[in-house]
Amino acid sequence: MLKESKFKKKKGRKYKQMIYILSFVFLFFISSRIIFNDPQKNEDTPLRKPVSFDNLTAEIANKTFYTDKNLLQVGLIVKETNSDMPSNIKVNIKEKTKQDEKFKTEIVKVVDEYYVVFVHDLPKKWKSVSLEVINKNGTQSTMNLNSKLYVAHEKSEAKNNFKKQSLSVYESEYINILIEDTQKNIKTNEDLIKNNNKDIDKIKEKISSLKSDLDYETKQEQDVTNQEISEKNSKVDSLNKEIFEKEKEIKELKDRIENLRLKQKKL
Repeated sequence: MLKESKFKKKKGRKYKQMIYILSFVFLFFISSRIIFNDPQKNEDTPLRKPVSFDNLTAEIANKTFYTDKNLLQVGLIVKETNSDMPSNIKVNIKEKTKQDEKFKTEIVKVVDEYYVVFVHDLPKKWKSVSLEVINKNGTQSTMNLNSKLYVAHEKSEAKNNFKKQSLSVYESEYINILIEDTQKNIKTNEDLIKNNNKDIDKIKEKISSLKSDLDYETKQEQDVTNQEISEKNSKVDSLNKEIFEKEKEIKELKDRIENLRLKQKKL
């Protein structure tokens, strides 16, 4: 019995030691990633996914790697959240395979909400680039290590023969993005109108059925049915009102597209 007790204690100590060792290894791994600010393997932020930074949000509109120059070009849409001032940013760049190396970075402000970032002379076998967007209009009170955008090599569009374009070319590029966004909003509204019309048809069919039953109901039942009919008519009115508002919004969105295209032609 004594030997069995000693064996259990010895086994328990070994188990605890194993837990301590595994915990230490895990904590070391996590802390080393934080210290070196290392992006996860092949981490890549999807296009048009907003990421929050200090009083602004940023999203990647496009990402192109020019193989002839080992140059990464990233289009950034930047929106101030708590400021009436025009956006003013800088971008900290890190590359997974060259953590300590500083890469020449150009930031071109095209319009107030659109920037093009050029990262020069990346390693030929670069894996992942992280972009930390710094708001120069404000003061960061705390450093949020998770606030970064990522571009993975395999997720960027590969091109050759880099040629830096004029501001008007990049602005035209941004206008195309705005037009695409507006077209998506139109499609969303059109789908809503279509669904509302289907719902209205179903509700009207139900109302017709309820009305046909009134002649065969008691006074008390008729009161209940009339109340239900009234509620359904109110629902139809509400859906029709929403359709009217969305049709008006679609017209405004189409006018916006025309104005954007007119502006684009004048660039």
